[in-house]
Amino acid sequence: MRNILRRSRLSVFLCFLFSVPVFSQSNALVMNGATIVMNGGTVATPIYLVVNQPNVLGITRTAGHIISESDYNFVKWNTGLATGSYVYPFGYSTTDYIPFTFNKTAGDVSVAASTHKTGSPNTPLANTVTNMNPSGPVSDASNMVVDRYWRLQMENGTTAPTADLTFSYIGTENTIAGISCPADLIAAQYWNGTSWVGPALNPGSPCATAAGTYTAQANGVAVFTTTSSQPFVLVKKTNILPVELLTFSVQCDNRKVMVKWSTATELNNDFFTVERSSDALNYLPIGTVNGSGNSSVIQDYSFTDADPLNGTSYYRLKQTDFDGLTETFSSASISSCSGLGGVSVVIGNGLNNGNIWVSINDADGQDVLIGITDVLGRRVYVKQLNDIPGSYLLNADLQLAPGVYVVNASTSAENFSKKIVVIR
Repeated sequence: MRNILRRSRLSVFLCFLFSVPVFSQSNALVMNGATIVMNGGTVATPIYLVVNQPNVLGITRTAGHIISESDYNFVKWNTGLATGSYVYPFGYSTTDYIPFTFNKTAGDVSVAASTHKTGSPNTPLANTVTNMNPSGPVSDASNMVVDRYWRLQMENGTTAPTADLTFSYIGTENTIAGISCPADLIAAQYWNGTSWVGPALNPGSPCATAAGTYTAQANGVAVFTTTSSQPFVLVKKTNILPVELLTFSVQCDNRKVMVKWSTATELNNDFFTVERSSDALNYLPIGTVNGSGNSSVIQDYSFTDADPLNGTSYYRLKQTDFDGLTETFSSASISSCSGLGGVSVVIGNGLNNGNIWVSINDADGQDVLIGITDVLGRRVYVKQLNDIPGSYLLNADLQLAPGVYVVNASTSAENFSKKIVVIR
């Protein structure tokens, strides 16, 4: 391996084994042929090579590259308020150069980036990613993804960035099933902590599978926060990863049943069908609600069952694409709303502060048990509310850590649950 030439004219070979920042002299790094190998970063002890220079020339390269090859071996660029095309000179082995470019157009954060190759098909999953499950009839889309991850982590800022992104991959890492290159497009998609967000980021680029380095573009990306840490992948643009139902609930409302749901993202979504059952086995449609087509923001929906069944009823959604494909989601149940004292519950959260609020209406002296659990099933909060009057507002100042939680409110006759996503 050849040396790294720094502005102090010191030549060194760096193999990073410790969780400490490494600063280049004069706050800039000049590469003239060296291969820098980073090794040992973990989620608990990430490794950073820090470029404390906001200018895009904070790293200049004529040859050589930085081998990250781990989720938490980061090159961190303290870009400040500066804008421009920041090129992270990543590589694989000693020969393949696969740079990542963060062309920042706004924001004041430090941008830390890492990348690593996976096995085929796209395993093991990156840290925090729990699935590669698409909507529709396919249960796993691991074989629809290039065998490489990128992680982009924002730090030390007050204004979230926007940027054009350029991802590089080795053609032999493109093992996407049934892909036809260069006709098919490869495009970027990111994980938001609970699901893959679609549609894929535009515009994408023609694909390749031969030896060599190829790129995929994502322009005008504004999905970051000042503290986000998001895995990215490259997908075949016609095989977008999951469009997930974020919440689904049923509740009594003046002796009617209100069915409510929200989606995190939608792709090619024509309409929803609301189905009802008395035995959780045999469902019949009772109405439809138009979808939002393609969406990458939260969409809220509702449907009122004005003539509910007596006794316990079960409700579920079936989603239909414009091309006729359907997906049926899990059900929710509710006891009869025909009697007095049906409890109406609304649950929400301050996404950026970790607080939870529960609004209870029409309780009429009933007891309500409030419980909150995390994704591992651990109870993080419980409160018994006795003899509630007509309405009650609980504002639990919990300062929850970022993640997914389930809030449950139950009486002796009814149970209501909702998934809450806390983001900081």
